[in-house]
Amino acid sequence: MESRFRHLLLNIIISTLFFLPTFSCGIEIEEVKELYPIIQPEIKRTKFDESNIKTADFEIISNIGIISIEDFGSNPALELNINYHISDDFFVGVGWFQATGDETSFEVVLGGAPLLSNNEREMTTYLISLGYNALPGEAFVTDNLTYNTSLYITAGLGNTSFAGSDHFTLSVGAGYRVLVSNYFAVYTDFRDNIFNVDIFKEKSTHNLKFTVGVGYYF
Repeated sequence: MESRFRHLLLNIIISTLFFLPTFSCGIEIEEVKELYPIIQPEIKRTKFDESNIKTADFEIISNIGIISIEDFGSNPALELNINYHISDDFFVGVGWFQATGDETSFEVVLGGAPLLSNNEREMTTYLISLGYNALPGEAFVTDNLTYNTSLYITAGLGNTSFAGSDHFTLSVGAGYRVLVSNYFAVYTDFRDNIFNVDIFKEKSTHNLKFTVGVGYYF
């Protein structure tokens, strides 16, 4: 009986000594895995300085084009606008443009005394407008050259001096902008300036204006 007990105790001791190195080695391997992962991602961080970002919310736009003054023909127009971009979608602007009307068909056919003097034929308009960038996008010129673009709509109110008096003016229109650099943009713009005149009789006139121009952001 004692011999069997000794034999059993000896087997237990031998088994313990056999499994102890394996258990210890397993612990060491797990510790090494935690300290040194098998896959070590290489993260390259880009240096970034917010002070280098330049804001350009204001822009000044110089346009030239043609305006069809109702009953007074189509004539060259000069225009100047200053816009403030409230956000990526909306902008507000103040504008000025000037043109000179021709003789009416009535004056040309019948001759005689002109209906308006030269000073009264000069049209000067001041407007305050709100614009919305309805369709921002990109223009792909080549595989390596892309310009940011935007199709915008505008609506504004102002005053027009024409035919010897001032007229409350409503302006609606649309345009297309191509941003050629961080500071310059090219514009095409179409607007209808609507106001009442009283020459032959009082009526509402639609004066269509088409211009092209260049804008500078600052």
